[in-house]
Parts: sequence; C-alpha cells; structure tokens
Amino acid sequence: MPMRFLLFLLYVLQSTLATKLSSSSQSFSHNDECTALIQFKNKMFTNKSVSSDPLAYPKVASWKVNSSKGGTNCCLWDGVECSDKTSGHVIRLDLNSCFLYGTINSTSSLFDLIHLRRLNLADNCFNFSQIPSEIGRFSRLKRLDFRRDSSDIRGNQITLSVNNNHTNSTPPKIAILNLGSCNLRAFPHFLRFQNQLQELYLDDNNISGLIPEWMGSVSKQTLQTLLLSKNSLTGFEKNWPVIPWVGLRLLDLSHNMLHGSIPLYNSLLVLNLRGNVLRGTIPNTFTNGRKLLMINLSENQLEGQLPRSLDNCASFQILDLGNNHIDDMYPFWLGALPELQVLILGSNKLHGTIRITAVDFSSNKFRGIILDSIKELSGLQLLNLSNNEFSGVIPSSKGSLTQMESLDLSSNMLEGRMSQELVQLNFLEVLNVSYNNLTGPIPQGKQFKTFMNNSYMGNLGLCGDPLSKKCCKSDDVSKPPTVTFEQDTDSDFPSGVDWVVILSELGSGLVIGLLFGNHLTTRFYKWYLERFKKW
Repeated sequence: MPMRFLLFLLYVLQSTLATKLSSSSQSFSHNDECTALIQFKNKMFTNKSVSSDPLAYPKVASWKVNSSKGGTNCCLWDGVECSDKTSGHVIRLDLNSCFLYGTINSTSSLFDLIHLRRLNLADNCFNFSQIPSEIGRFSRLKRLDFRRDSSDIRGNQITLSVNNNHTNSTPPKIAILNLGSCNLRAFPHFLRFQNQLQELYLDDNNISGLIPEWMGSVSKQTLQTLLLSKNSLTGFEKNWPVIPWVGLRLLDLSHNMLHGSIPLYNSLLVLNLRGNVLRGTIPNTFTNGRKLLMINLSENQLEGQLPRSLDNCASFQILDLGNNHIDDMYPFWLGALPELQVLILGSNKLHGTIRITAVDFSSNKFRGIILDSIKELSGLQLLNLSNNEFSGVIPSSKGSLTQMESLDLSSNMLEGRMSQELVQLNFLEVLNVSYNNLTGPIPQGKQFKTFMNNSYMGNLGLCGDPLSKKCCKSDDVSKPPTVTFEQDTDSDFPSGVDWVVILSELGSGLVIGLLFGNHLTTRFYKWYLERFKKW
C-alpha cells in the first residue's frame, strides 16, 4: 500500500508539473503577441528615405487593432506569419524594406515574440541600436536577417552587443545569420556559442585585424557559407594548415587587406579572395580540387607561373586571375577543362601567341561595348557577334586584324561612325553591320567596294556607296570617338570581362572565343551566387 500511494503521488506530481510547464509556455497568448506587435509599431516612425529597395512599402501601416467580435488576428497582417492562420503563435516576422525608423532596446516588445523562428528587419534604420541580451528569448530562432538589401538585419545601423553575463537568457541557436552592413567593428562575441550555423554573413562591415582563432570552432561541422568580404581583415590569428570548417562550400574574403600566401581549402566549391594584397605564387595544391566551381584571385600581387595542378579542377566554371603579376605562357592547356565557361587573365604578364581563328557569340544576350583589345587576336578570321545587345562604336582595326575574312555585327545597338581604317581588312569577304544605329559615311576602298546594300540596311544614318543616300559635304571620314568602358547595370550577365575565354563544342572541334571588357561585375557575382545557392 505505501508503495502504491508513493506511485500515486509521483503521478500527481508529474501531471502537475507538466500542466504548469504547459501553462507557462502558453502564458503569452496569441492576443498578447498581437499587442506586442502593435506596441513595436507604435515605437517606430516611418521614413521613406531609409529603405533603398524600389519595392519598399510601409508594411506596418496595415496593422490595426480590431475591437469587433472575434478580436484582432495579427496572423493576417502584412509581414506576419503564424503557426496557425487563425490563432497560432507568431513564428515569422518579415519587415524588410518597410521604411522603419527608430530604436530597438531591451524593453522592446519585439522580444516578447518568443516563438519567432525567423526575423527579417533588413533595409531599415535603427539608429545604431544595440541588440541586447534579450535576443536570447528567441530560443526557437533559426534565421536572423539585418542586411542592407531586401534579402536580409543589414545596413540598419545596428550594433550587436550581447551581454554574456546575463544569466536569464542564452543566445539562440541560429542556422542563418545575416549581419552584413551593420557597422560591426569586431566579430560578435555571441558567435562563440553558435554550433548550428549554416550560413554566416558579416560582409561590408568595419571589422579589422586578424580573424580570431575561436572563429575556427564556430559551427565547425555545419557551416557551409561564410561571407567576410568588404572589411579590413589582414589574415588569420592561427595559421591553420587548411580552412577549419569541414563542410564549408563558399568562402568570400574579397576586398580586405589579406597578405601573405593563399589559404588552403578542403571541401570548398567557391573561393573568392579578390582585391587583397596576397603575394607569392599560386600554390600547386589543386590535385584534390575536382569539386571547385569558382576561384577568384584577381586584384592581388600574385606572381610566377600558373600551377599545372589547376588542370585537375574538372568542375571549374569560373577562374579569375586578372590584375596580378603572373608571368607565364598563355595557358592553352586550361582549354581542356570540360566545364570552364569564364577564364579571366587580363592585366598580367602572359606572353605567347593566341591562335584563335573563330569567335561566334551570335544570338545571345551579351551587353556592353566591344573594346579595342580585340586587335590582340591577330589571327582571327571569323568574328560573329550578331543578335546581341552590344553598344558603343566599332573599334578601328589599325591593321591588326589582317586575317579577318568574315565580320558580322548585325542586330546590335552599335552607334557612331565606321572608321576608314576598316578598309585595311584586306581579306574581308563577308561584312554585315545591318540593323544598328550607325551614322556617317561608309568606308570606301579595297574590299569595301564589294559589299552590297544588305550589309548596311537598318542604319538610317549611314550614307555613301553602295547606299543610294549620298553624304553631305559636312560628312567627313573621321575617326570614331575613343572607346571607353561603361559598366552595364541592367544585365544579369557581365557586360564585359578581360580575357574571357568561353568554351563551347561546335562541330568536331573546340572553339575558344575571346570576349572583351574589364572585370566580373558585382551584379554578375551576385547572379553566380544565386545560382550557387540553388545547387
């Protein structure tokens, strides 16, 4: 009997504790969370100048208390998502780009939303608010975004300051943390306690000095994406033999002040070290690089020869080594890489003859201008850039492309005058510049005497033989304006790149084409990263 009574007491005690715990977890009701949202709204101001996204709008303007029967259902409010559409807890709050202006502190009702799993306050302005230790109340939080653009807490003038002596709260275990452009001056201390991060964005801040040794233990088994670009980092506090995050797929340390040698990698797919002060030679350590998709080492001070182990990177799609001091023969052997789409080697000390005879990029969506560097392809016999969106003027040949037999620039947006120097293309048999915006006299003499009207149709400003439209006396055959590079801001593909080698199967052989320009644009890099996230 005493034993049965004891078991009964234990059962009652267990039931009571379970009831109390359940009651405690539910103590903050749906209506309380709606009230907390209204209080947060009332503490904020609306300022249309603080959000940069052209699609920004004041989401909280639709938040209103309904005193009628049924009460307020904040689950239907713009930017609010609940676990249940009618009365569940608020689990997601997406207030990116909604003109919010104000201050977040420890008394903010925002921290009463203890069931939040994702919080997005990107592209607003919070007056250099310090995120207090109350963030630890978001025990279920998996994604925290403060980023400047509309994808993430960024550029919100927020400073992360977690008081680690606060005993009543523990930083949540976050999977995706985006603190880009948040005016950070050091690595947030609370990262020490993060062991489940998958993506970490600390780019475009003011973090300087060495990457601390303890960062190597942050989510060592789970971290896949790490962006530390656009800071003032100089290197690693600990000289790791290899990058410590065992599953890291993307590492972006571009536009810092890294010096010394190139860090080694393990499982990386994308490595971006552009715009640092790395010196020495590129290490010959790519024997296990078959997984690599992209490496960008441009705008450094690398020298010496290209490592032949690069030919082991069978999955390479983009290799950018431009603007260094590499002194080597032109690496035609890279043409054997089956997946390589973009190779950038501009502004180095490469030498040798480029034996490219045919370039055909017709019927694509290339934009930008055709730079004068096309003249470097002295053996070029066929150039077809038709049905694209190239603009600017046609570069003069200056006698460099003397082997050219076929030139097709039709159906683009080229403008200005055609240089008389084009008549020096002595072997030119086919010319098509139709359907552009060319003006002025058609070059006269030599091979140009053989071209018919259809070579020039669709250019209302052209005049002279073989067209019936005669030129005025004021139309002289002068040189076109100097070609200057203007970056295209609308194209998803780069408007131009230096020494871009595009590889494509055509018939029975491999055609290697040379495109023109300056560097991979930021827009193209973002486009590539978006593709990467989908893989």
